[in-house]
Parts: sequence; C-alpha cells; structure tokens
Amino acid sequence: SGLPIPLGRLRAEWQEIAKESGFPTLVLHDLRHGHASLLLAAGANTSTISQRLGHSSPAFTLATYAHLMPNAQADAVASLDRLLAAASNQ
Repeated sequence: SGLPIPLGRLRAEWQEIAKESGFPTLVLHDLRHGHASLLLAAGANTSTISQRLGHSSPAFTLATYAHLMPNAQADAVASLDRLLAAASNQ
C-alpha cells in the first residue's frame, strides 16, 4: 500500500527470517553496521558511506568505524610506495 511498515512488525518479521535462515539473533541496527563495515572493507569512499548512513559528516563515520581499519596507515604507505615506484620507472 506504500505505507511504512510499523517498526514492531518489521522487527518481528526480521527475527523470523533470521531464525528460519539460521542466522544468529541480530537487531536491525546490526545490519546497518554490517553494511557500513562491508563498504569500508571494500574500500568505498567514506563520504559516500556517510551519506548512505545519514551521518552528519564523513568525520563522524570515520570516528565510528575507525576500529575496522587497523591497517589504514600501512595501506596508505604501501599505496604511496607503489605510486612513487611507478613514477621512478617512467
């Protein structure tokens, strides 16, 4: 009918789907975190993730999910090394 699903009904249906599928008990908000975590792991742009989640800024998104990027500094250095190596080979 185009109307929003009442939250209680949505939660109940989600729990039933999770149970039937053999998933552990998860609240709907866990899906939001999972979505953001997977996007970060895939290297998606932080600004895009922030917009998808409705965060006030990419800085908030990074502060919330920084623990999921423990190798960010090493990855940045490796990227710079590759860039400089490619430039010196030209």
